[in-house]
Formats: sequence, C-alpha cells, structure tokens
Amino acid sequence: PAGQGESWFQSFPFTKGVKLGENNRLLSSKGESSPYEMDKDWRPITFSQSGSFDDEEVVFAGYGLRTPKSEDWPEYDSYVHLEVKDKWVMVLRYLPNGWEKKRRDKLWSHAALRKKAANARDLGAAGIIFVTGPNAKERKELVNFFSDSSASISLAAVSISDKVAEELISAAGRNLKKTHDALDKGEPLMGFSLKNVSLEANLEVIREKGRGRNVLGWLRAGKKPTTHFLVIGAHVDHVGKGQRGSRAKKNKGKIHPGADDNASGIAILLEIAQYLADLKKRGLLKMNFDLLFAAWSGEEIGLVGSGYYARELEKQVRVKDDNATLPLVAYLNLDMVGRYKEKLTLHGIGSGEGWLPIIEKANVPVGLNLNPQKDSHLPTDSTSFYSRGVPILSAFTGLHSDYHSPTDTADKINYEAAADCGRLLARTAGMLSAGRRTSRPVTSSGFKLAYSFLTMI
Repeated sequence: PAGQGESWFQSFPFTKGVKLGENNRLLSSKGESSPYEMDKDWRPITFSQSGSFDDEEVVFAGYGLRTPKSEDWPEYDSYVHLEVKDKWVMVLRYLPNGWEKKRRDKLWSHAALRKKAANARDLGAAGIIFVTGPNAKERKELVNFFSDSSASISLAAVSISDKVAEELISAAGRNLKKTHDALDKGEPLMGFSLKNVSLEANLEVIREKGRGRNVLGWLRAGKKPTTHFLVIGAHVDHVGKGQRGSRAKKNKGKIHPGADDNASGIAILLEIAQYLADLKKRGLLKMNFDLLFAAWSGEEIGLVGSGYYARELEKQVRVKDDNATLPLVAYLNLDMVGRYKEKLTLHGIGSGEGWLPIIEKANVPVGLNLNPQKDSHLPTDSTSFYSRGVPILSAFTGLHSDYHSPTDTADKINYEAAADCGRLLARTAGMLSAGRRTSRPVTSSGFKLAYSFLTMI
C-alpha cells in the first residue's frame, strides 16, 4: 500500500458541487444603463472566480486559441501583439469552422472553455467573455451552468448573448458576423480593443467541498525505498450518466460505460502490476527504482487526483530543498488505449532524452505500429507531472465518436491489441526500473531536468 496511513488510498479535497449566489450582476458602459438580464443576456461560467470587477477594459481575441506548431499545421495564436493584462478578453467558442476535420480532431481539446480561460489567465487577463457567435452550429448562445465539480480557474468568466456581443463589438466599428466570417477562414486575425467599452461585474459562484481518493500501490525494488521511483498511472473516474462532460446529444442521463475511457487504461494498469510483481517474485525483474502504480480519480474534472498527488510530493521534497524537483524517473500514462486500429500513439517523446530507443527496443517482441509524438502538454494526468519537469510517456489509441457517450461499450474494445499495449508498457517500465540515473543536466521542452533521462545498463 502507498496511500495514507499504510492504506491503499490517498484522500484529496475537490469541489463537489457549484451553484450561483444571489449577488450576480453584469453592467456595460456601452448601451444599456441598467444591468444585463441574467439567463437572457448573460450567465456566469461554472469555473468563474467570485468577486467584484470594476470598469475593466475589453479586448477581442478571436477564438482565444494558442496552439503549437506541428508537422501538419502552423502555430495559431490569437493573442499576438494583443495586450490583455487586467482586461476582459472576449473570445468565440469552439474552433474555426474553416479548419479541416483532421486538424479539428487533433486540436479538439483547445476548444474547451477551461483551456481558453487558462490562456487568458496566463496572459494576465482579469476575465474572459465567451460568445457563441452567429456561425456556430450550436445555437444555445449562453453556456449552461451545471452543478458540477469544476474548480475555480482564478479569473472572472461569463458568457454573453450574440446580441450583447454585437452591441459591445460595434463600439470598435466592427460587425460580429463579418468578424466571425473572417476568422472562420482558418487563419488567425489581429485582435483589437473595444474602445470606450468597459465592464463592471459582481460574480458569486458558491462551491461545495467534497473528498475523493486515489488508489496507490508500491512494487519495491528492495527492502528500503529508493530515492527516485517510476510512476505508472491511469484515471479511474468517468462521466457517469453524462450530467456533465457528455458528447451525446440525445442520450444524456443514460449510463456512459467508459469502456475505452478509461476502463481500458485501468485494466492494463492492473495487468502490468500483476505481471511485474510476478516477475519480481520469481527473481526475473531487475529493479534499481521502485514502481508506483496509481489509479487517479478526478481526471475528468481537471486532473484533480494526480494534481493533488504531485503537489503533495512537491511539498515533501521542498521541505529539504526549495529547488528540488519531483524524484520521479518518469511517468507512464494509460488513457483510452482500447481502440487500436492502425497505430498506438505515444505522446511525450520530446519530454526527455532517450525515449525512442527505449520504446523501440521494448516493442521488438510486441510488434505494435507505434506513432511517437513529441507533444507533451496533454489533457490527461501526465500533465500533472510534465508541468513539474518529469519526463512522460502517454499511451493513446485515438479519439472516436463513442468518446464520452453511452456507446463507449466493452464489445468495441480490441482486446488483443490492448494486451499488446500492456506488454509494451510493462517492458518499458521494466527497462526504466532497471536503468541507472546519471547526473548530467539536460534541457527538454523548456524544463531543465535535474538528471539526464536514463542510461540503460
């Protein structure tokens, strides 16, 4: 057991539910002299910060995207040359309609409201305003307010109707429809300030606290814990009956089985744990590092469980050294690994030295068609570790139409390939655990790691 008090569980706090208080108000210096009408003109976003926001300026930032350059597409940054610090940022929802399907499927996570809000927050914005826009296929202009588990994202967040958006954007001599048409061609446009417009808001979003738990177990290399260790994880939570997070348009309220997302990852995690523990018992597994197996909870509501574990571990190591990094050799992640067809994608190749030769060697007796990808900042638990300088490898067999819907069922799993995925990750983990740490510092993906990735024995 690797949990609290020698148990298998690590308890953590999370936001159990969210509701609106009575003191919510939005007023513009342009147009209406009285506050906008709640649920008609505007509505707070579930993850909004509470508080008063007085007379901040407003700027328009297109689709509010910041997507990295890839082999297929150029970088897309809605914020180039746009000053947003201490201002409201108005952005369109979704992705540009002019993007090809392949690009939209690849970058779907960037359309998330929370992702766009994080972009604005990281640039110093005071708040974000979401607009559905006249070209959107979804015609519910105001974002639904669910009583869910969303944590605050440390900035004000609201959605407004197209009518209110048109009123505000006209102050800059622009037209909402023409602006939306231009952005839907697929290329980013220069953002602009809404001159002579400011917003005053009072937001009251009340959060009810609850507790969740991760499931943690050790496979020790020896009698004493090793200084550094390897983590293999998968998230155990899903979207239940789809009250939030469902992509089904007609089947919300029905059980979403989550066979691929993420029963597949948990099943493989358990198989790897059993397999490596058996090898260790029979003296067939050489280990220089402990292995931690982790079933994370709260992934679907913002990587809550893995984030809590990483923060608590960070606190422990920094008691001794303020500059210490997490004592992890690497983090291996399993999220949606049950639908292998043509390839197994392995994200995170760019997060540390030595990944390619390790996975290629591990794959020799397995024979999967691998699709290694350098991108490492992902909408899954690996980000809780990558953001703290840990090399990561995240297995993924691809997005599909059953994702977050009642049709993600067990009969659609490719069991033989899932077992092969388990063999590949088990062999990779075994090789990593048998490796040795070296002291040569390297720079990888913006992080100066405390040690080079691995030198295999």
